[in-house]
Amino acid sequence: MPPPGTTSYLVRAGDLPALRGLVGELAAHDQLNAERLIGQLAHLEALKAEGDRGQRIDFTPPPGCDELAQRAVDALYEASFGGRGRSRRLH
Repeated sequence: MPPPGTTSYLVRAGDLPALRGLVGELAAHDQLNAERLIGQLAHLEALKAEGDRGQRIDFTPPPGCDELAQRAVDALYEASFGGRGRSRRLH
């Protein structure tokens, strides 16, 4: 397993708003890291606002946000694919 802070995820630009929402929902006791991760996702969303919603985005969560990012990306894939597959981790 790669060291914390080195795991990257691949999502579509159009999924960034849903992913931000999932981070907020899943953050229960980790508000500081949730805010950091939501901020990063909002920044990526703003950068890609005018582009292709199907464009693939590779992002590495801020330090300390790995577990929360993994749970949110897994929940996104579960909702999108009905459990037929797992998130795409890039290392």
